[in-house]
Amino acid sequence: PKDTEIEVLGRNNNGQWVRIRFINPNTGTRTEGWILAQANIITITRAGTPILPSALPLYTGP
Repeated sequence: PKDTEIEVLGRNNNGQWVRIRFINPNTGTRTEGWILAQANIITITRAGTPILPSALPLYTGP
């Protein structure tokens, strides 16, 4: 949902997609998946400073 804080787990090879995890505030369900790394969809920050998806580690999980 809009304005939900999420945990970013990493990126794909070209940085166009990022792997995320969050708790759905409506259901309390933990959700994990991929989201398109476009500025109008997601803003990625580290300690409050915006970063590019290419600066994220490569996701190697399941």
